[in-house]
Amino acid sequence: MSKRRASPRRPRTRKPHKPRLGQHILKDGSILKAILSVADLRTEDYTVEIGAGTGVLTTAAAPRVKHLTALEVDKRLSAFLHDKLKHIPNLTILNTDALTFDYQTLPAPFKVIGNLPYYIATPLLMRLIESRDSITDMTLMFQEEVARRLTASPGGKDYGSLTIKVQYYSDAKLELIVPPGAFRPPPRVASAVVKFTFLEAPRVHPKDRRLFFSLVGASFAHRRKTVKNSILAALRPSLEESIIEEALHGAGIPPRIRGEELGIEDFLKLSDCLAEMQE
Repeated sequence: MSKRRASPRRPRTRKPHKPRLGQHILKDGSILKAILSVADLRTEDYTVEIGAGTGVLTTAAAPRVKHLTALEVDKRLSAFLHDKLKHIPNLTILNTDALTFDYQTLPAPFKVIGNLPYYIATPLLMRLIESRDSITDMTLMFQEEVARRLTASPGGKDYGSLTIKVQYYSDAKLELIVPPGAFRPPPRVASAVVKFTFLEAPRVHPKDRRLFFSLVGASFAHRRKTVKNSILAALRPSLEESIIEEALHGAGIPPRIRGEELGIEDFLKLSDCLAEMQE
């Protein structure tokens, strides 16, 4: 029986390089200038950059501030930045994860700038909000869809629990839409720059903060349901229907209204009514 001759192996083709960890490098100079204008960086500012990448924003921002700390989780990019930007005296490059970094170790107060990787943008924003006592303001780039959720007003499809969480601690304004072509390689969707200015104190002061955010989360968990039914579905049996109805009445909120129609002050009234009833 004759042996089959092995067919010659085809040469392997190298896959094209892909940006690591969701990074897209900004290449549009006019957009870069616009971001710096929004950030309003000054010579007395300590500043933190999230996701330095190849150093496009880093190089432009460092000469404008007192000191810039650039965080980059990618070891290869961090090493590249150390070599490329070693001539900049007021720059510190840290190979670290912005999600776990201890921002309390930095000189405060400081500003934050950066193009947040899409896949961790929301948890990273929440992490930064936790460190708000050390931060004056933030100029951050997100996927446009996320940016619109962060800055939405009551009544629209973009308005939700994330909006309330941001409004609770800051003023957030969508400043700039960035098209995919401004990056290399271009992402599949547009991006947007949002400016956050932290408030000296939370916008509202609920009697029970945990209850307040529980109600916010519950009200948006089932967007097609009324606020009463959404809260019932999420928080029963800890809250009975009669108690929710009485609290809605006390807060002046129609039981058939949807959560997306309520502003942060409405959630405050509802939360405080429930807190008083539970006392």
